[in-house]
Amino acid sequence: MSFHDKKIPIRRLFINGLKLVSAVGISHIIHCCQHSLKILECAYMDQETLNGAFCQSISMCFSLEELDLTGCSHVGDEAINLLPKGEVRNEELRAMEVIGLPKLKILKLGGMIKITDHPLLKLS
Repeated sequence: MSFHDKKIPIRRLFINGLKLVSAVGISHIIHCCQHSLKILECAYMDQETLNGAFCQSISMCFSLEELDLTGCSHVGDEAINLLPKGEVRNEELRAMEVIGLPKLKILKLGGMIKITDHPLLKLS
């Protein structure tokens, strides 16, 4: 089953510990339910490929209330900086930056050894 370009009304997505799935594959899964997703658990994803594209796809989940990135040891400041930056397209299909994750209430970042306090200030 391919998630690419699909829209699935998933409200809770638990994909913890998927160590062999690429950031692109995970982004496709997140993208297909970005309009309905309220809870996303993607803890202990230890891929070196989890980077900005991964966090960019999360930032587009405007209904997201809970996010668990516990133990994602390769996610660093640059990727976390993208979480508060969502993007929408206007009628002319031009990208417009908007505030990402406006409904976020719970954020779990335990064990993320590459994060400093700088991106955390932007999330607050």
